[in-house]
Amino acid sequence: MSQSRDLDFNFLSQAFTEARKGRGFCAPNPSVGAIIVKNGKVLSRGHHSHSGSSHAEVVALKSLSQSQTAGATIYVSLEPCCHQGKTPPCTDLLIQKKLARVVYGFKDPNPLVAGKGAQALLENQIQVDYLETPEGNAYYESYWYWTTHKLPWVTAKLAMSLDGKIAGKAGARLQLTSSVANAFTHLCRKETDGILTTSKTILRDNPQLNVRLEQESYSKPVYILDRNLSVSFDKKVFSTASHVTLFCSDTIFEKNKQPIENANISIVPVPEKNQQLDLWFILRYIGLQGKHELWIEAGGILFEKLHYEQCVKRTLLYFCPVWIGDEGTPAFCSSQVSFLNEVKTTQWQSLGRDGLLEILW
Repeated sequence: MSQSRDLDFNFLSQAFTEARKGRGFCAPNPSVGAIIVKNGKVLSRGHHSHSGSSHAEVVALKSLSQSQTAGATIYVSLEPCCHQGKTPPCTDLLIQKKLARVVYGFKDPNPLVAGKGAQALLENQIQVDYLETPEGNAYYESYWYWTTHKLPWVTAKLAMSLDGKIAGKAGARLQLTSSVANAFTHLCRKETDGILTTSKTILRDNPQLNVRLEQESYSKPVYILDRNLSVSFDKKVFSTASHVTLFCSDTIFEKNKQPIENANISIVPVPEKNQQLDLWFILRYIGLQGKHELWIEAGGILFEKLHYEQCVKRTLLYFCPVWIGDEGTPAFCSSQVSFLNEVKTTQWQSLGRDGLLEILW
């Protein structure tokens, strides 16, 4: 590989590093990063920070004069947009600023862009190079999936002891994971568009389900499966989430229909299948809200059900070096765990004292 090609891949990787700064906050837009380079020197960087804000290319270019940008190269994680949305087309600005070259790392699957962005640049004598990388394909896998199916990319997380327990006697909450694993969980929460849990988890554990890292704290949209509307609004999540959506049975909703005075809470009626909430209906609802990625943090029953229904795209199993004993609550309670025999790919890593198994389906 030539030195110039090595530099291209290096700068493009830096663009993905920029993109990650906005991951989990841009939906329904994808998170994008950009690097402006001239004569081998990085002039500026930018990322799309949240929906409705300036795109990465605009942020990276705003501090540079046209004399600086003329003849420069922009490395951008995603194909530049060419349509008017909440913000103007990025291709227009790249043309105006007289960029000589655009290098991007993923072809935008949005039909409004999908090759049209690159074509608009080529028609204005700007060199365009698409560099496909494993990093780019992995980074935008959830965006591609949502664009194609209008469903969120679901990650289900479960932590268990060495003897396969997730809680103490009668479901009593236990701290199983180490501080390193906890920090990893909060990073995953940060980079997701929403968190799904159950009323049982809220009532039993009273979790905050927000992001708490060393120097950072963020609220996230939280979705709660609450078939019988049993959750009380004094639980922590109602003050720590950016918005709470309760999914209840449509029959319960009709019987208990009453206005919600708190604008931070929504109640959504859901049809039932076999006396349980229809999970695919719920996922479609969340997808239509523009959420690309959904993080599942609940107990073993929902974990099993989601896998049995083939709703999960990625599974994270934390294995913690503790032993709970016979009175503990088992992670799996039925033969439905046969789904574990259908694994596509796996990857192991250590998180402090804990082990993490990542499964892709």
